[in-house]
Amino acid sequence: MQIGMIEKHMSIRPIIGLAGLACLLGCGRKPTLEECAAAWRHALEVQIDEIDPVRMAEQFSALGKMNPEEKSLMAEKLPEQKQWLKGQIPSLLRPELLSHCQRRMKRSDVDCTLAATSSAELVHKCRWKPTPGARGMALGWE
Repeated sequence: MQIGMIEKHMSIRPIIGLAGLACLLGCGRKPTLEECAAAWRHALEVQIDEIDPVRMAEQFSALGKMNPEEKSLMAEKLPEQKQWLKGQIPSLLRPELLSHCQRRMKRSDVDCTLAATSSAELVHKCRWKPTPGARGMALGWE
């Protein structure tokens, strides 16, 4: 019986060693500039996808800046406006932003960001922070 346990233990040892090596090589390395760009692009796309035309129209209406025809036009045009916004993302991914990301983000933060499907998930799981922007709240990195 002891020989069987020794054989079982010996067969597990290489697996644990390989898992540890994989973690050291993959988990410990800093993200590349391309990975940082992908993470930022995804975080921005998630925020754009969450834009709610009904809520925006209600906010504008409450300020007296939108009539019912404008509300329906806004809802109708939103898909193409979202596409336009997503098309602007590459111009936002400046070298200084990406180098900051590369210095400050961990590989696990990039992986978490790329897997996130909502702004709430980015904040609660991936260490993104809500920050005030020129047009309201947005997400930023620490």
